[in-house]
Amino acid sequence: TLLAAITDVRSRRIRNVLTVPLFAAGLMWAGLMGGLPGLGEGLASALLLGTPFVLLYAFAGGGAGDAKIMMAIGPWTGLAGGVLVLAAVTACGLALAIGWAIRFGQVREVAGNLGTIGVATMGVARRVLRFSDVPRVPRPDQMQRMPYGIAIAAGVWVSAGGMLLWHVQG
Repeated sequence: TLLAAITDVRSRRIRNVLTVPLFAAGLMWAGLMGGLPGLGEGLASALLLGTPFVLLYAFAGGGAGDAKIMMAIGPWTGLAGGVLVLAAVTACGLALAIGWAIRFGQVREVAGNLGTIGVATMGVARRVLRFSDVPRVPRPDQMQRMPYGIAIAAGVWVSAGGMLLWHVQG
């Protein structure tokens, strides 16, 4: 994840040469450690971690590399660890977005975009439930771009540290 963050900062890309081997090795590890059920849990965790980022890529201008690295992390964490990783990455992403907005003097714009995305997310849920039309999400070129690989790496390391502390004290 550190290498993904570095390449994301430098080139704004997380390349397949990093994500594909990480995903394949994770699936092998999950299968070796847990047999067929472990392999299934690894795939389920990849879906759990990747799905929000695939949706961000498809509808809100997120990066495809972010989705791929999150999917690649999934088999290594399992489902329980994946939930913790997803929460930590989300929290680190929010902190990064706030810091990025402050750094570039765009607090008002970023807050507006986050609000619109939140309203649009609720609108999608309502539309699926047939309640109302979906509000418009800002165009990707109108949104603040940041290397989210930093938040992914930070979230993975924060969650790993938390799990390690939990096991040491347990």
